[in-house]
Amino acid sequence: MLDHTLIQLRTCTSKRATGLILKTSLAMTMVLFLSACLSSNQILVSKFEQEGLVAKETPRGVVIYLAYLPDVMFVFGSSTLSSEAERKIAFIARVSNDRLAIKRDILVEGHTDAVGSKATNIELSESRAKSASVILVENGVTDQRIETVWFGESQPLVPNKHSDGSDNPEGRAANRRVEFILLNP
Repeated sequence: MLDHTLIQLRTCTSKRATGLILKTSLAMTMVLFLSACLSSNQILVSKFEQEGLVAKETPRGVVIYLAYLPDVMFVFGSSTLSSEAERKIAFIARVSNDRLAIKRDILVEGHTDAVGSKATNIELSESRAKSASVILVENGVTDQRIETVWFGESQPLVPNKHSDGSDNPEGRAANRRVEFILLNP
C-alpha cells in the first residue's frame, strides 16, 4: 500500500509535491499527497459529502445544496427550516469556520417552487435565505461574511411539472431550497 501511495505522489503534478522525499508513515504520506494534489475546494467538497450533503466545485467556489435532504427542507409556503436542515446548516457553519474556509465569504441563495405568484415566491425565497443565514450566525459565522440573495421560482433544480404537464411534488419539494456558496478567496 505504501509503495502504491508513493507512486501516486510521484505522479502528482502539483508544484508542492515536486522533489518531495518521503520518509514517513503511511498516514503522513496520505496527508501530504492530499494537500499537495487536491485543491482546498476539493477537500471542502469531500467534507460536505461525508456529511451526506450534495456539494460541487464551481468557478465561484464550493456550492452546497440543501435540496436533497431525506426530509423536505421547507414545507410548502414556509420559511421555517426542518430540524434536519438546521443540523446540516450548523455543519456547514463549522466547516466554514475551519482553516480551509475561514477567509471565504458565504453566499446564501433562496429558492422556491413554481406554485404561487412570482411576487410571493420572491418574498418567500428571501425569507428562506435569511432563515438559513440566521442559523449560520447562531453557529459562529460572522454576519460580515454572509450575503443573501433570492430568486423565487426562477432557478429550479428539477422541473416543477412532469413532461405531460402533471404536478411533480418531488420536484417542487427539491426546488424549495437554499444553496450555500463558499466563495473562492
